[in-house]
Amino acid sequence: MATLSSDETRKVVPSQRRKLRHPSRRLRIGLAQAVCAIVGLVLAPLAVRAPWDPMFPSTSTAEVMLALAFSTVGLITIIFSLLFAVVQWVYATFSMRLRKFENQPLTWWVFGLAIGIFVYSMFAAALTARAEQVSWVVPGITVIATLLTLVLMRRVQLEAFTSIQLGSALSGLCAEGLSAVTANYPELGDDDATAFPSSQSEPIGTNVVWHGPPAVLQELNETALVSQLDGSGGRCELAVGVGSFLAPGALVATVTGEQPVDLARVFVTGPDRTMTQDPQFAIRLIVDIGLKSLSPAVNDPATACQSMDALEPILLHLAARKLATGALRDRGGVVVVSVPVPTWDQFLAHAVDDLVVCAAPLPTTTRRLDQLLAAVQRAAPASRKPAVEVRVRALHELSPHIGTFGSRQ
Repeated sequence: MATLSSDETRKVVPSQRRKLRHPSRRLRIGLAQAVCAIVGLVLAPLAVRAPWDPMFPSTSTAEVMLALAFSTVGLITIIFSLLFAVVQWVYATFSMRLRKFENQPLTWWVFGLAIGIFVYSMFAAALTARAEQVSWVVPGITVIATLLTLVLMRRVQLEAFTSIQLGSALSGLCAEGLSAVTANYPELGDDDATAFPSSQSEPIGTNVVWHGPPAVLQELNETALVSQLDGSGGRCELAVGVGSFLAPGALVATVTGEQPVDLARVFVTGPDRTMTQDPQFAIRLIVDIGLKSLSPAVNDPATACQSMDALEPILLHLAARKLATGALRDRGGVVVVSVPVPTWDQFLAHAVDDLVVCAAPLPTTTRRLDQLLAAVQRAAPASRKPAVEVRVRALHELSPHIGTFGSRQ
């Protein structure tokens, strides 16, 4: 892995600096359910003690509360039935890596709200047995929360229906990919067409290996990493980038200087890749859908063309962005961290190479992929056009249909 020499770290211009990335705040499923359950436990005794009129008999109120409490069990069953059905459909039809619906915060908040209603209703029903009358607040909270849950449940159903539609899945992936590119790569300037200069020598320092379980590097807390080395004179050369697989015992970084680096504060890991700092993952999912549609078992070239429609905006957006963003600087403008980031050729290989091979036998997919490459080639700066031209030549050599049936309008 290349390292930055001390002379090269002084060649810092303002346009080369970018805002450091923070890990996104993601919903923890268990936390959502725990919060709703705790709110139900706290709210029940407060509602039972409420003195506001009108008042209702405690016996009939408790019966209503118990009926609503157990009705939420059916709601939970519906949520999980939808979840299992949609996940199985998406895995079989689109990609086993596409986990959009099951990762929707709304799904788990509705589930948590149903648990909160159950806890509140059961606890409130038990507390009302001690009183002759209770305020309207006790059943009112249950009724309002149940109506809210039903409204949100309708949204969950619509989300489930949307998740199994091809157009919605592809447009959602395209939007997330564009958002990830915008968030992680600044606009391309006149002096940004090439990567930040680096030497070819191997870094010398302390090797840091991964001691955790097998995982994927989902996000990188660049702010925490730079702050650990700020002003210390040390540097950190990461050997893995966002989206990389972390195997136990694998080299993940080389640190120079006396300042220790705590990677536990820096790495956000998990079992699957995420798109927040990894636009390549959005590209991978779109390409997966296109490749599956071109398999002999499916043989659906129209779906492959539709996946290329979703892929083209991301590549055009990448063509106009600075990709060499791996040199992270401290407050003094000195490079203290080097992070492996995908190059333009790697983005193209990820997005196009498999499609070139699989799309070449069919006229429809050949024309659409040729149009995609032509559009990207026109939008790319001069230094990036050769990488596109390589793919164009490969497509023309593999496909017998170029120029035979004309262009797709």
